[in-house]
Amino acid sequence: MELIQFRPFLFIMTFLIFWSLEHFFLYRKWRLTRKQRWPGNFGLIVLNSLILKFALPMTSLQFAEYVQEKELSILFSHSFPMKEVFLFFMLDLAIYIQHVLTHKVPLFWRFHKVHHIDSDLDVTSGFRFHPIEIFFSQIYKMGWILLLGPSVMTVFLFEVFLNSLAMFNHSNFYIPPAIEKTLRWVLVTPQMHIIHHSVEQSESDTNYGFQLSVWDRIFGTYTDEFKSTGVIGQKGHEKAEDQNIINLLLGPFKNKSS
Repeated sequence: MELIQFRPFLFIMTFLIFWSLEHFFLYRKWRLTRKQRWPGNFGLIVLNSLILKFALPMTSLQFAEYVQEKELSILFSHSFPMKEVFLFFMLDLAIYIQHVLTHKVPLFWRFHKVHHIDSDLDVTSGFRFHPIEIFFSQIYKMGWILLLGPSVMTVFLFEVFLNSLAMFNHSNFYIPPAIEKTLRWVLVTPQMHIIHHSVEQSESDTNYGFQLSVWDRIFGTYTDEFKSTGVIGQKGHEKAEDQNIINLLLGPFKNKSS
């Protein structure tokens, strides 16, 4: 599984690129400082990495290889033209569906809300998720790998693009409007995705895409621009202490009004 060794390098390089763009081409002024937000964000990133490493017997790539070797694919065990391109798109659709469910199912939202409590967006926000959501998200992804049977390379490319685009569309850097409007016909841009983080539910229930913007357009969940004040985060969670990792971990288990 030689591909796995490249993932940390790609992650670090992508992180540094988008962090630099934020630094030199800031899009929105910060409401909180990095010192107030980053300990919680990085704490979740490290914790989630450890949980996936020790709580599951396989990574997505290892599972894809296992499914291929044992010919376990449920739907697409035979080859056909452009199969892997099609399966890449299907994996992205699966992530879109999952994202919609995390907003629509109250139990899922309790955990996904941890991602939305972030009162600013930056390159770290794309990986700021509650460990329970991350664990079941990985199980969900493996279920789709079993169903579709993509190649190891397809899963590798999908995860690299998914992680890179998560950093891209959560980052806080300015893209000239003419370029951004063109980009968002294909990709979910920061200016498109930030609407999804609006404090107003009518806006946060739109723009669910993580990589490709096509699904929001197809399923009628696309919003072009803020109709509200453009404030992001969650009402009642504006303080710096709300970004503390302990509060982020325990938040889903508190009563619904918290």
